[in-house]
Amino acid sequence: MGMRFLVDEDSAASAVLKALRGLGHEVIVASEVLRRGAKDFEVAQHAENLDATVVTRNKHDFWRMLAPRPESRPRKFRRAGALFAMCDNVQVLVSRLLEFDPVLRAEHERVIATQDPRFLVEIKDEQIVIIR
Repeated sequence: MGMRFLVDEDSAASAVLKALRGLGHEVIVASEVLRRGAKDFEVAQHAENLDATVVTRNKHDFWRMLAPRPESRPRKFRRAGALFAMCDNVQVLVSRLLEFDPVLRAEHERVIATQDPRFLVEIKDEQIVIIR
């Protein structure tokens, strides 16, 4: 079973979209379903509505909206996740997506099995970081 990704404008390089689709994932491009230049909050809300994972380079803003918090300060978005695409080069990112797809799928399955809505992953040039 593939994952559902909502790809933010900053990460919508055709090579990234093609790689994700080629791996069998559902890929929705934010700028095609929301207005171009939509606010990050709107993208996160749409991901929440779709039970999707946002693919973005904008870790700062999406982390603030989607990161785990203490029970005393619950997150607004419980179902949206994030894949922070922090590679400087698109081809390196595509290579990492292909290499780490089994890890992403395993983490996605863990999230579903445990009903833990925190699918947060950062892909860097040389590593993948799963944030729990």
